Amino acid sequence: MSESDLRQFQRWVKSRVRPAAAAAAPTGSPLNPQGGVPGEERMAVYAEGYQVRIREALAERFEAVRFVLGEETFRRLSAGYAAAHPSRDYNLSLAGRHLPNFLRSDPLGRELPFLPDLADLEWEVAEVFHAEWLPPLPPERFAGIPPERLEQVRLSFQPGLRTVRSDWPVLEIWKSRKQERSTVKLQVAGRPQSVLIRREEMKVRCELLAPAALRLLEALRSGRTVGEGLERLEAAGESDPPVGDWFSAWMGAGLIVSFET
Repeated sequence: MSESDLRQFQRWVKSRVRPAAAAAAPTGSPLNPQGGVPGEERMAVYAEGYQVRIREALAERFEAVRFVLGEETFRRLSAGYAAAHPSRDYNLSLAGRHLPNFLRSDPLGRELPFLPDLADLEWEVAEVFHAEWLPPLPPERFAGIPPERLEQVRLSFQPGLRTVRSDWPVLEIWKSRKQERSTVKLQVAGRPQSVLIRREEMKVRCELLAPAALRLLEALRSGRTVGEGLERLEAAGESDPPVGDWFSAWMGAGLIVSFET
């Protein structure tokens, strides 16, 4: 088979697995019938299997999105997403990486505006589970920093630490996924939540963060010094925030791995 013939064949296969690509594919079937079954029909098995595997991969990672939408709507969402973002990875667990942004432009995201943030949360939960875990900074080393030098300190955090900021109670919605749909009664309007996602041994923990704590944590994770992070809190009008409690919680959870002055 020449290189040109191979490319034509690849376009044809792609068009049968992804119907959206049919316009650019050659007509006719390059496959001979086998056992009386035309090549087109044999390829249809792969097309259906592809859609099913994408839907299964999305359902595994976005359990709460599936719960909120119900099976039929989730099936349609999966099909539309697979057409817009065909998988380019051997690992299908990565197939849903674009789903949060896809929902932001999809009618479902406008109908249920919390849905993109919920998808963000679920994606980050999976990312945290698979992230590297580094040895935490011993608390006594952090406690040994002279007070006069603390504001110049820059902290490094666990790679498997994520935050999600939402105008909606995404943590409560996410937790409701284990309930019967008919029993879930949530007031979602006007209830913003910030969520810290971390790993504890082989489990992922999702915890609410105070807005001020999130502001400080984001500043520190972006490379700002402790002093610069505190200045951001002051500029935001935060008076006497419990910074010591936040640091104690982060150290206790093993989230801080190193520092430099």
